[in-house]
Amino acid sequence: MADPGTSAHVASLSFHQVPDNKGGFAQDTTARQVSLNSHNKQAATIRQVEEHSRGKAGVIDTRFTLAGIALSERSSIPTLLARYGYGAVTGSAHGVSHYDSAAKSIAFGPFVLVLDKIGAVTLQIGLDHLRPAPPGADGKQALAELAQARLTELRVTYDDAGLTGHVIDTLAGRSGITPAQFRTNMTASLQARTEGEPAGPQRAFQQQTLRFLNDPRRFVITLSPPSPMPLLVLALLRQMQPQDAARALGFGATAD
Repeated sequence: MADPGTSAHVASLSFHQVPDNKGGFAQDTTARQVSLNSHNKQAATIRQVEEHSRGKAGVIDTRFTLAGIALSERSSIPTLLARYGYGAVTGSAHGVSHYDSAAKSIAFGPFVLVLDKIGAVTLQIGLDHLRPAPPGADGKQALAELAQARLTELRVTYDDAGLTGHVIDTLAGRSGITPAQFRTNMTASLQARTEGEPAGPQRAFQQQTLRFLNDPRRFVITLSPPSPMPLLVLALLRQMQPQDAARALGFGATAD
């Protein structure tokens, strides 16, 4: 459900849905010059949004693209990145989803968000045990139904395109040392912390983080629960020890 303080303005919108004469449908939507606002302040603009869906026998496949994304300087991400030498934040996004009503499952992704000169984030999520919201349900009811779903997998990939170097250069400058010296100090500190950790997911994560910082290319985080995990249970994991929660989630991390 959207924040009550958000709104969107669209310069032009086209929508087309027709039967495919095979028991399914084809739907195409295009929106141009989309402006997203939060609490009366512009958060982002998108030059063009395209969504194409095809459905048949309870199966719906969707692909979408967002071209010409520009985040407002007043929104949170550009404000944060400005601390590390970034000005305008621009990019694009694209993704796919597969919904199967008979299996009560949805596979979302890969969804890829590319921010120019920063990096790309790829998200993949699998859910099952989905129950359709009752007719006329409001946002809260829809979320309540979604909470009954189960997480089958989650994968987040970050491909660096300059962000890590910007952060290290900025922090080194604030400390009055060279980026090479800063990286050496950071590596030594993290290495000492890693050696003090018992074997397990947390130590493995710190080791992969250390590897990424020394050669920032790709970092992958995965959740693969041994059995599908109800979304309601995820909130309870905060009461567990980090190592136990990581094992329950099938947590993994890899730096390539």
